[in-house]
Amino acid sequence: MKPYLFLFIIIFLICLSNLSSAVVEITIEYGEEACIENWDCTDWSECVGGTQTRTCTDLNDCGTTYDAPDPFESRSCTVSSPGGPGGPGSPGGPTIGGDITPGDVTTSEEPEPEIPPEPELKESPYIQLELSTIDEIEAGEPFTVNVTISSTISLDTTIELLKVKQNVVLEAGESKILSFEVHAPETEGSYNLVALTPYATGNKTIYLYYKPLFLYVIPKENQSYEIHLKNFDNTSSTELQIVKDDFQTVYLDYLDGKIDYKVNLTFTKPGNYKVKAKALSGSILLDEDERVFEIKGMPTIDYSLPILVAVVIIILIFSILIFKEKFKKVS
Repeated sequence: MKPYLFLFIIIFLICLSNLSSAVVEITIEYGEEACIENWDCTDWSECVGGTQTRTCTDLNDCGTTYDAPDPFESRSCTVSSPGGPGGPGSPGGPTIGGDITPGDVTTSEEPEPEIPPEPELKESPYIQLELSTIDEIEAGEPFTVNVTISSTISLDTTIELLKVKQNVVLEAGESKILSFEVHAPETEGSYNLVALTPYATGNKTIYLYYKPLFLYVIPKENQSYEIHLKNFDNTSSTELQIVKDDFQTVYLDYLDGKIDYKVNLTFTKPGNYKVKAKALSGSILLDEDERVFEIKGMPTIDYSLPILVAVVIIILIFSILIFKEKFKKVS
């Protein structure tokens, strides 16, 4: 093989490897006379006739719209007003952005409070449980309970706390700490938290503050979540809003009066989502809840290392072939 041809192949493969692993940056340079657009837009108007409008102005008055925001000065919307019926597909239902696909909805005007019964306390000469957590919290709010279990005998058992179960295996004389992520029961006053095993219990009394509004965000499969909302105040309305990346409202709905509302939503775009619920009596805020979660994008595959390894292998193969060819000529 000709040396210059071999050198050309090596340079080509190295360039190919660098191109595949590097980020290609394209810079557009404007001439001195070019005008750079600088758009400023008002807030979107109320939804009227299925359309929202706003006014956008180029502060540099370039006379072009190459960098104008999209949507520009109008967009479609769904009419939704406080006191109207709610739920996807209903008149006056929610405003839903393109980041969300709505699913099943269930609604009841008679919400039932979720108050797990307190188990009967048990004692064991071999097993001991201790609970460590906050002393007070709003009803329905998520919190963490640490359960320390000790045993003088070998043990394989299950601990249950507020319907959450965990398995634990202990050797004789061993202790372990298990963390439980739970929601406070929907009641008020003193409540006895009980960690239960078939052999013994541990307990701690906490104080629950009253609230009329409860919000639960429950992860499902394939980037879907169940949004479960309860409002026990029949004189108020409820605003349910989902905001993406702290600035884009992708879901907005209003529900009237006392209600138990569930909606399944599939989130189609990655981002940080904040679910906010407010119980309102006129302009007075009675209660509010907020939950945050993240939708991650599909992982990207980095081909730079495999290509680099392939280039090195090809170089080694060609080097061996050239060495053999030269060795034959010498011999």
